[in-house]
Amino acid sequence: MSENFDRSKYKVLVVDDENLIADILTEELDDLGYQSFSVYNAKDALEVIEKESIDLVISDIKMPIASGIDLLKESMQRNPESPVFVMMTGYADFDEKMLIEMGAKKLLDKPFNFDLIDELVKSILLEGSR
Repeated sequence: MSENFDRSKYKVLVVDDENLIADILTEELDDLGYQSFSVYNAKDALEVIEKESIDLVISDIKMPIASGIDLLKESMQRNPESPVFVMMTGYADFDEKMLIEMGAKKLLDKPFNFDLIDELVKSILLEGSR
């Protein structure tokens, strides 16, 4: 892909109720050069999405109180120009096609491969479609 890709101009939000996973993924994204944030629930994620100009959200699906799917729906309802969503799960009971029809861009299985995270994020951001 483009060698002139400037990661520093993109903001990525990681949402996972497992704090360690969110923080590790955020640290990895920071190390790659992205501006990244981590929150641990959908409510806080919506607040960050409203305050920051987030380009991409990587959200766990299964979270207490409000799921990643709830977050995706609420974000799209509040703002049709909402960030691109990548959903992640450690369970096989979610169909990627269904999630994409709901507005997500991709399903990322846990445990994920950190070597592929940069290529995935970069390709989605370069694609630029919502």
